[in-house]
Amino acid sequence: MSDPTFDEAWAEAAASNRRNAGRLVTLEFIHPGITAEDVIVPVRAVAARRAYALRLEDDAPVNAGELVTFEPLGFSSSMPVRAANGAVTCRITIANIGGRLWPYIEKAVEVQADATLILRQYFKSDPDTIVFGPVVFVVTGVTMANGTVEGECSIDTHADVMVPSLKYTADRFNNLNG
Repeated sequence: MSDPTFDEAWAEAAASNRRNAGRLVTLEFIHPGITAEDVIVPVRAVAARRAYALRLEDDAPVNAGELVTFEPLGFSSSMPVRAANGAVTCRITIANIGGRLWPYIEKAVEVQADATLILRQYFKSDPDTIVFGPVVFVVTGVTMANGTVEGECSIDTHADVMVPSLKYTADRFNNLNG
């Protein structure tokens, strides 16, 4: 027997989201070496073919609540793995760092410090609402070769990560009564 509340919520969600809405995956890099007039300048990228103006959350570390521009950039990441100590890490790769990114890379190399990376997702149709994230990573072990930058990303604290869940109980799901 299905749960009518869950069925109604699912039907509403399916009806209110267009199939072709599309998501915009964004990254924001914050490094103490990337500054202008002694103010930290974040590098913002979107996995898209063009730039997008998107609104940041009200408690963002830089430009909180503001509409900011994310520039198009190709990036990818490995699947996250959990180490024996419980830390979750993945590798991020950014291709074709020439052109616009090179001056930022040069500034970051001058200051030896870990970078912060913030992952957010938006719907293309709603630039004001973050639909996933922000997830904050610490970036270490950065390497550069052949126009590609790679770094190891780890979640500093697991308490800040929101994971969607559904509580499975025998009351809600009769088949669990076995």
